[in-house]
Amino acid sequence: MAETDLLDIPYSDLKTWEEYVKNEIVDLYKKSSTVLDLFEQAGQLQGKDFEKLDEGTKRILLGGASLDAATKQIVFTKNSSARFYRDVFGLSIDYDEYITKKLANLKVETFVKFNKEIISLPFYSYVKSINMRTKKIIDTLKSRFNLPDISYDKVNLSDPEGVINALRNLFQSALNFSAVYNPKTFFITSLRGNIFKAFLEAYSKLKDDEVRKNLFSLFGVDLIIDYFNNQNQDYKIYGFIENSIGYEITNLDVEVYNMLKDIEKYNFENLIQVVPNIIDDYRLFLKTCNINYDSYIRGYAISGYTARFWDGRNWNYKNLVDVLEDLSYRLLIDLKIKRINRESIEIEQLRPIS
Repeated sequence: MAETDLLDIPYSDLKTWEEYVKNEIVDLYKKSSTVLDLFEQAGQLQGKDFEKLDEGTKRILLGGASLDAATKQIVFTKNSSARFYRDVFGLSIDYDEYITKKLANLKVETFVKFNKEIISLPFYSYVKSINMRTKKIIDTLKSRFNLPDISYDKVNLSDPEGVINALRNLFQSALNFSAVYNPKTFFITSLRGNIFKAFLEAYSKLKDDEVRKNLFSLFGVDLIIDYFNNQNQDYKIYGFIENSIGYEITNLDVEVYNMLKDIEKYNFENLIQVVPNIIDDYRLFLKTCNINYDSYIRGYAISGYTARFWDGRNWNYKNLVDVLEDLSYRLLIDLKIKRINRESIEIEQLRPIS
């Protein structure tokens, strides 16, 4: 009977991974660099005399802002560029003073404010982390895959259409990379930590010593722990060493997933909508894998070849081999080893759905 792999991709061919880096990883770096540059442009406007700015910049910082005649409060239209640039890039002026004095034909002097707290908010943090991780991966593999020097498109902050497109392009690149949609990213992240036997059963070509050696070397898979003192190769636990390519891509995937699942929190209003919804699609994926997201044991105490665990009602004891077998499928799909030593194993979800 022919063996069926978990994924139908040419994972054993190193050319697959060269193309993956040159396309998915490089594109994500470029798109995140463009958005980061927009934040840098915003920061450079701090303290600038508003009246001395070019007309395009003044237009975006005032667009959709007005004084409500009844309440005497500043209000913004639904798709106000002023509100968008304030909420996303931290840019604003003293709207109350500026508009009030302009309406009264009085001389007004106001300066641009850049809210530095914007760079501590989740969206900027995700983009910065994604950019740093993709750059690290590219720099590490530059000579191996003969990667050229990389440049990225720059967008003028005063071009609202260009800014919106830059954000959309980032989200599309993130979707294209995410393991929820990209089987190559899924393959890499599935090597994060599991028994040796699980890898061979999921990916039959890893039974070839040369193929396995090449892929484990590329992604940084190594022995994590051997509970059986070299007596049972199948149940040795392998996974990524810290700062390896596989480790970085797995963390990058989690950052991308978290950025995309939280998009409604970024104050884009109706200006940017990301389709598909990554949480809904991840739930559907888990359902097709017959996985109940919340149903798993969080921790095991190890004593010899026996594992003790709490099932929510009682303490249970089980053969360690059986525990590792039970965990192996979900460690490929949705769970990860949080901590592991000779006395215990802690398990957690790789990607949150809330």
